[in-house]
Amino acid sequence: MSEISAQPKYIEMLSEADRKEYNNLRSMLSSNVVRNRRGKRVETFAEILTAIKNFCIKGDGDDWKRCLVCGVCWLPAGIAINNRQFQILIDKCKSSINGSLQRMGYGTIQSRQESIKLLSESIPLLAQNYPEAREWSVRQYIAATPQPSNPSTQFKLIPQFNSPAPQIPNANNVMHMPTQQFYEQLPPQPQQEPPEDPYDPNNDFGNFSMDPNYNPFDEYDPYSLEQTFPISSKAQE
Repeated sequence: MSEISAQPKYIEMLSEADRKEYNNLRSMLSSNVVRNRRGKRVETFAEILTAIKNFCIKGDGDDWKRCLVCGVCWLPAGIAINNRQFQILIDKCKSSINGSLQRMGYGTIQSRQESIKLLSESIPLLAQNYPEAREWSVRQYIAATPQPSNPSTQFKLIPQFNSPAPQIPNANNVMHMPTQQFYEQLPPQPQQEPPEDPYDPNNDFGNFSMDPNYNPFDEYDPYSLEQTFPISSKAQE
């Protein structure tokens, strides 16, 4: 732990109003009320960063100076920390700071040149001061990636369709069961009337006429009649 009397580097670069506000912020963050919130380390550290950001980032030309004194700088895709400066402000050890950042999802960028390039774009004083830039570590926020599930433990639920069991009629109840249980009832068909017969009575023997002089006995065969009904000798006499 750093002593409360220690002063951060470059404090003289701040305006009188900013120095006064820095000291008030430092007293608040190092108080026992903030340090003794057990079980809420991540929430507390996030609140600390928010309070420091409200002090540092005001949208004027001195934003980078306040970040330099506080030891924290916000980048487009991460955050940069100067542990020595940051420890003086919040009165926490280096391991506690690194552990809180890790739990919040920040990972360290391994490339030193890339870290200095990103940092110098936000704090111009570090662009030509390599020893001072080495005191900073740039951390990039790494989004949590869900762990792939084991394919062997996944099952696809397929809905089951239970077909009704066929009904087997009882021989004792066959005569009492309605017919539509065995045969499909067909819809009633319309009755068609038979076509009308174009009967004309004038065409049926319409021109028939009987000859009044006609005698049917004149046309019989005498020979055939004798063979059928032989004439006895008594009849011939």
